[in-house]
Amino acid sequence: MTNQRLLRGMITQRRRVRSLVLKPFPSPATDDESKQVSEMIDRLSHIATEIFEAKGVKGEEDLYRAAESVCRHQKSLELYECVKLVCEKQISQTVQRVASLKDADLFFGLQTEWQTFCVRVKLLSSIFLYLDRTYVQQTPAKSLRDLCINSFRSSLVLYPRVETECVMGLLSAIETERKDGVVLNRTSVAVLAHMLCALQRYHEIFEGPFLKASSTLFTAQAAALVTSVSVPEYLDSLQRRFSTERERVSACLSPATWAPLEKLLQTRFLADHLDTLLAGLPQMIDQNQNSHLSLLFDACSQIQSLPALQTAVAKFIDTRGRAIVTGGEKEGMIGQLVTLKRQVDIVQSQCFHNNFLEETKKAFDIVVNERENKTAEMLAKYLDVQLQAKESKQIEGDDERVKFLFRLTHSKDVFQVNESIS
Repeated sequence: MTNQRLLRGMITQRRRVRSLVLKPFPSPATDDESKQVSEMIDRLSHIATEIFEAKGVKGEEDLYRAAESVCRHQKSLELYECVKLVCEKQISQTVQRVASLKDADLFFGLQTEWQTFCVRVKLLSSIFLYLDRTYVQQTPAKSLRDLCINSFRSSLVLYPRVETECVMGLLSAIETERKDGVVLNRTSVAVLAHMLCALQRYHEIFEGPFLKASSTLFTAQAAALVTSVSVPEYLDSLQRRFSTERERVSACLSPATWAPLEKLLQTRFLADHLDTLLAGLPQMIDQNQNSHLSLLFDACSQIQSLPALQTAVAKFIDTRGRAIVTGGEKEGMIGQLVTLKRQVDIVQSQCFHNNFLEETKKAFDIVVNERENKTAEMLAKYLDVQLQAKESKQIEGDDERVKFLFRLTHSKDVFQVNESIS
């Protein structure tokens, strides 16, 4: 029994031992095979030339297999160097061709050449995909796509006029759309802006001039607009401008451009004219323009100017309240103060998200106690009338507003005397 267990254990142990299979090194290629591989490399190099010359390439799958076969025969380096030479030569000729165009044709010529270039590089990368996945990933060499883009950038830098005309054309197209208010064909702008991004030249040669031109234009447009329209109309125009600029950046430019451009819009259209915008606050409150008051609050919030808006609200209460308290019409004083409080409450809750409650209370405190004895006296008479009325026609919440005014009154002893007399 013991021998059987021992034998069974030995058999199990043998099964667990992994076998090592030795494979022979690949035999060196014969002269015929080497010749065939060299011919394949020449053929593939010729195909790369035909791709850039747009002569038409057929049998993409067969060409992919041919490139794969060359790589499997340990000739990846030779193939890569041949294709690299073709790409650099063809791309250099492409940029030279663009540089030879006249000013009027260069902008659109560059757009066409870049679009064609992208299609050709995509086809080239698909044929030599195996080369990218093996040789390129195992060496410091760049992928064919990156190689072509670097070559295009290096060639373009040699022709400053091409880059200058590209940037000037982009700025001109965007400025025309901004001034005329008509959405132009944005294809050229989008293609060339994306080209500069791909070539890593966007931030270096375009974004700075674009923001500078935008700042100049925004300054002039804001100055003209703020003197020609009312504050509500200005806020409406500004809302449309923000939307249009954001849409243009999304459709044509780098997403990273929106942050500095939005900052410029806020500075030139809001911060630079904040005093004028706040001066329109009383009229908007009187006309119940709550949507525009909400826009004003949002605008001040964007430029961290809510304290200035808070001060403007307090000033509005102070000006209107003092006019009521010190005015000649004494009988309706409390009713007018209640109406003022109602106006401010609506604006606070619906437009300003109850941000200035404490400042509002302080402003009303000053107003109510401007003529403290007289205000307390009129408040007592107002309450007496309201209590004696058979049918209360008070607006909902006005009773709380009267209590609010009473709490602010410093001369409550006068109020009590008048109540006892009544």
